[in-house]
Amino acid sequence: MLRVSEKRDTMKKKNPKKSGSSLQSHVILFCKGLMMGFSSFLCSLSLTSLAPSFHLYDDIIDCFSHPKENVSKHLFFLLILGLGILVSFAISQFFLLDFLAVYPVLLLMFMIGILAGSLFHSFTEIRTGVKCVSNWSCFLIFFLASLIFSIPILSISTSAISLDTILTSFGGGGLASVAVMIPCASIMFPSFWPVLSNVSSVCHLLIYLVGLFVGMVLISKMMEYLLQNHKMKVSFAFFGFFVAMLVAILWTLCFVQLSWIQFLIGDVLALIGYFIVIQLGRC
Repeated sequence: MLRVSEKRDTMKKKNPKKSGSSLQSHVILFCKGLMMGFSSFLCSLSLTSLAPSFHLYDDIIDCFSHPKENVSKHLFFLLILGLGILVSFAISQFFLLDFLAVYPVLLLMFMIGILAGSLFHSFTEIRTGVKCVSNWSCFLIFFLASLIFSIPILSISTSAISLDTILTSFGGGGLASVAVMIPCASIMFPSFWPVLSNVSSVCHLLIYLVGLFVGMVLISKMMEYLLQNHKMKVSFAFFGFFVAMLVAILWTLCFVQLSWIQFLIGDVLALIGYFIVIQLGRC
């Protein structure tokens, strides 16, 4: 009788292509986690902003809407994706933040490429519903809301959120969960990482994380219902978010004087961001 390890070796020998394709899919998933992390940490996008373009959003919502049943089932998926996100956070924190603080325009150009790639994938999702007026109403509502909240005076300041009590710690985690789970919602709600800098103790940090997890579960249940019953309208809403953010960045760049070297490097970074999102979205 063959041992379990011997059976696995036998199966790998019989199906070498399947083993190779599995490894390739894991590497691709890790790279998608990297891009999601970079876009969140450096570009202040929601952690799941690129998830619809990468065809991961439904799986993420499925995991957190029913955590008891699905987290264990998708544990390997979450571990690889989470590892990519954590690695991108570490690279950003220790190697990229100082550079981008000196050259913020290059970051904006890279964001343009990321958003343009996301718009390309988003449009492929909505093109079958372009003739429906109600779909464009969803687009217009979220487009205008995103533009309005992109005005600094109307956005929620993370520095104003003090996590020094149980209630504010739990509520801060709940607010951050919106920016984590809804693509591009970070333009309206405080993102995960800046709020963490206001945590005053380990106890409040734990309460904050509990609030974050509870919020992620509740929002995932809401998004699961919307995706099952109003998938096209949700896609148009996401499209509105992406268009609004792209318009806001382009408007910002209109008031920035660029040297020809900055313009050239920025264009290259925009193309790199665009093609990375396009290629990973096709995998």
